[in-house]
This record gives sequence, C-alpha cells and structure tokens, in this order.
Amino acid sequence: MQNLQLVQEAAQELYKNKAGQIVALDVQGMTVICDYMLIAAGRTVNQVKALADDVRSEERRVGK
Repeated sequence: MQNLQLVQEAAQELYKNKAGQIVALDVQGMTVICDYMLIAAGRTVNQVKALADDVRSEERRVGK
C-alpha cells in the first residue's frame, strides 16, 4: 500500500470516529522520519487515546 493511500485511510478512520480538525501534511523531503504527518483533535483524553488505538488497529489490519 502506498503511503498516501495509508494516510487517506487513516484520516477516514479518524473521521468515522468523530475526530475534529483532521489535517494531513506532506513532509516528504523535509524529514527522514516520515513522508506524511496526520494531525487530528479530540474532545477528551479518552477520545484521543481511542482515536490513536483505532488508527493503529486499522494500520495492522491493512498490513503495515
């Protein structure tokens, strides 16, 4: 799976789970750590933790 497609699927997962202010940044060539940064907001600490867990689960599901 291409990096951009993975970011798009992760953003969709965040949207489905009521994350707010979802932004994907293309940082290719600016850092060696990653190609994209995905930023989202949650209303509570518990929601943010759940969002992160959901994105990790989706990542494992697609095999990355």
